[in-house]
Amino acid sequence: MTSFSLQIFESPGERRQVAGLLWDSARIRLTCPEAFPVHKAVIEWKARFSKDRIPEQAVGVDPATARLMQWVMQSWARVEFFNRYLLGTVAPRIQLDLLPGLRCAAHVLVRPKHPPQSWTTGSTSAWPCSASG
Repeated sequence: MTSFSLQIFESPGERRQVAGLLWDSARIRLTCPEAFPVHKAVIEWKARFSKDRIPEQAVGVDPATARLMQWVMQSWARVEFFNRYLLGTVAPRIQLDLLPGLRCAAHVLVRPKHPPQSWTTGSTSAWPCSASG
């Protein structure tokens, strides 16, 4: 017995809906101050390969956007300024979320058939958002 089911979103309308969800969630990802140090540290700029980070060429943005991102991501103040006044999230959201979401063959949702009981034990108390914790 499998514990997961797959839901496929392949019609143009379904892909458009998922792309819209990706577009909206990317705005949160790109404007969240808590995510900034992770994004700043994880990308190896001007690299095709990397031993321990994401090489720039694997990020998925064009070279001009990459250069701008590299400069902007030197400080959170720059990121805030670009996001607030210069539509700083638009180019990455188009290139990383919207266009791939629309142009892909399909999106696949892996859905558990039953809610998980815990991370490591048999009770739900191990979940960070559980009522008891």
